[in-house]
Amino acid sequence: MGVLWALWEARNCLVWQGVRCPPHLIVSHTQQLLHDYRKVNAVSSKTPPCPSNIVRWRCPPSGRLKINFDAAYNPLSRKVAIGVVMRNEGRVFVGTVAKMFGHVLSAEHVECLVAKEGVMLAISMGIESPIFEGDSLVVITAILRVGSNFSTLG
Repeated sequence: MGVLWALWEARNCLVWQGVRCPPHLIVSHTQQLLHDYRKVNAVSSKTPPCPSNIVRWRCPPSGRLKINFDAAYNPLSRKVAIGVVMRNEGRVFVGTVAKMFGHVLSAEHVECLVAKEGVMLAISMGIESPIFEGDSLVVITAILRVGSNFSTLG
């Protein structure tokens, strides 16, 4: 790209100013452009290591089912797409739900909706004590809490 830029500049110099640029100056200019590019885009030797705490999906214990749920929320349109997946210990899909909703209030509201869909899937299939897994700690904690919940998410 630097070569093209240097050639373009040399061409413009000839066309607009009537000045011919010697080839050795074009090469020198190209080398300077490359040097500047490398200097600006140098990768630091102190690059932080990749995180080693990557969480991977784990199969449920034998005889149990795991329900994973997640959602994508657009705060501008207040629309959401949700997905729920139920799998067994062999990673086989046992049930799924995918829906879209409009007029949601917040990301927490979305997480509640998708968690509810996971519970409804388990109930509709007659699944007793499934394992629920989602990425909203607030919602998971609220689901597991015993007693009434009078928050706005309720």
